[in-house]
Amino acid sequence: MSQSSDSWTDAFGVGEITRRKALAIRLLHWSVVVLFIVAFATAYKAFDFHTSMPVWVRDALFAAHRLSGMLAGLLLLIWLLVRLSAFIRLARERVRPKILDLFHFGLGIACFILPVLPWIARSQDGRTAELYSLLPTYNSMSPPTTNFVYKLLAEHRDLADIVLILLGIHIAGALFHRFVLKDRVMWSMWFGGKSG
Repeated sequence: MSQSSDSWTDAFGVGEITRRKALAIRLLHWSVVVLFIVAFATAYKAFDFHTSMPVWVRDALFAAHRLSGMLAGLLLLIWLLVRLSAFIRLARERVRPKILDLFHFGLGIACFILPVLPWIARSQDGRTAELYSLLPTYNSMSPPTTNFVYKLLAEHRDLADIVLILLGIHIAGALFHRFVLKDRVMWSMWFGGKSG
């Protein structure tokens, strides 16, 4: 397939994407990155109960954690739907996705589930406002009220550790491309254009 300066093969090797679509994909990716950094950093401080801080500061950190996590989850849902359509297109053309494509899709699913678990947990016991409010309607120190809620929050913490490991693998792969393979994958992640 010939590639002009204004389009190139998409990440799945099927079809071409325009420069505008590539910019949208990069903005989506880096928005999720920034939101996850905020979510992890605020969680680290908000739930560090060995550090003394005013309740309003802890609640503000929790609100930032929740908002960034929910926005990241929403953006990840969009990303997963776009990727799912690419997988369907591949299946129609009888093209098998690469292992790396499956890893990225799995990483996206794990990162999407991460904010969904506490979103469901905090909406239990009649707290339905937690389902549609971007900011917490109850304070961050509301204890789990049922075993189900406790289990969801525990799974959220465990999944966060798994996501950090997967993100570490993802970052190591990008650095491998940059310093070992010396290709332009990282350049295309930041600025677009063809890699390779």
